[in-house]
Amino acid sequence: EPSVEPSEEPSSVPTESAAVPTGSALTPTESAVVPSESPSASPAAESMVGKTFTYKNAKYKVLSNNTVALVKVTKTNLKKFTIPATTKYKNVSYKVVQMNSNSLKGMKKLKNLVIGKNMKTIKAKAIVKCPKLSKVIIKGKAIKTIGKNAFTGVKKNCVVKVPKAKKAAYRKLLKKAKALKKVKVK
Repeated sequence: EPSVEPSEEPSSVPTESAAVPTGSALTPTESAVVPSESPSASPAAESMVGKTFTYKNAKYKVLSNNTVALVKVTKTNLKKFTIPATTKYKNVSYKVVQMNSNSLKGMKKLKNLVIGKNMKTIKAKAIVKCPKLSKVIIKGKAIKTIGKNAFTGVKKNCVVKVPKAKKAAYRKLLKKAKALKKVKVK
C-alpha cells in the first residue's frame, strides 16, 4: 500500500493566503483577490520611469514614481519662466526636484526665473547663455546641491532671491558652485 508523506514540515507561522470574506459569494475553490499593502506605485507608474513628456513649455523626465527632472525648456523666446513645484502627466502628479544640465540654455530673452518649492538639485551648467537673466526667485527650502557653473552666461549681478531661513545655506551652495561672482543672494 503506497504512503504519502508531506514534502515540508508543518509550520506554526501562518502563511499568506487569500482570505475569503465572510458572507462572500465565492466558493471555497475560488480565490479572493487581496490588495497589496505595500506602498509601492502601480505597475503603470513604475513603467513611466525614464520616460519624457512635455508640460507647459518644458520637457521633463520621470525619475521615480512621483518625481521628475526639468530636461529642457521647449520655447526659448520667453521673457519669464516658472519651473513649477509639480507637473502632471497621464493623470499622475510629479514633483519637479531637479534641473538637468543645459535645461535653460540659450534663452536670450529670459529676464525672470522662478524655481518651484520642490527643487532639490540644480545640475552643473543648468542655466547657460541667458544674458538678460537678472532675477531668479527660489521658492523652496529643499535645495541640497547646486552644480559647478550652474549660472553660466547670466547678466552680471543677477539677483537670486531665496527664503530667509535658507539664505546662508544657499549662499554657501552658490559659492561652491562658483556662481557668487555672477549673482547676488538676497
